[in-house]
Amino acid sequence: IDLGPEDELTPGGLNPLRSGLIIDVQRAARVVLRADGQEYRLVTTERDPASLLAEFDLELGPDDRLLLAGESQPLDASIPYHPTLLLELRRAVSVTLTEDGQPLQFRSSAPTLGIALAEQGIDLLASDDLQPGPQTALEGDLRATLTRSQPVTISIGDDSFALRSTAATVGEALAEAGVALSWLSWFGF
Repeated sequence: IDLGPEDELTPGGLNPLRSGLIIDVQRAARVVLRADGQEYRLVTTERDPASLLAEFDLELGPDDRLLLAGESQPLDASIPYHPTLLLELRRAVSVTLTEDGQPLQFRSSAPTLGIALAEQGIDLLASDDLQPGPQTALEGDLRATLTRSQPVTISIGDDSFALRSTAATVGEALAEAGVALSWLSWFGF
């Protein structure tokens, strides 16, 4: 086994060998961390997320998250060994969601608005109108408006069908459903 200069050996190489001795080798990894618009590099054997961030003089805020190769890294779990560790510290931003005229403010470090809402327990239907859309990246503080769709039943002769709509008027709901109106229909004729 070849040891690199940053690898750690316990007990040290000059300790006497004895029966039953367990020799522990901690391999050092090249760490690349992106945080706060900077890129940090370090070779270390540290695997505890908080201690590793401390080596860069960084702290994780209460709503921040650490990503390992793009996936959330639990803070209470050791980072698994890999020769190169790609980490990203995502800082939480403020999100203000207005729904039915009521603002809800929270902080999130999710990658997109849709994921942030899901983490808050806010479910979206495909027929709801979220502005900006759920794929919007959370790269800074964000204001969003959610208009919930309403159930609508349209009856035409003996046929009827149900849909959900965010339309403000009957005409708009019918247009969403692909039902064309003549100009007389707008006036109740």
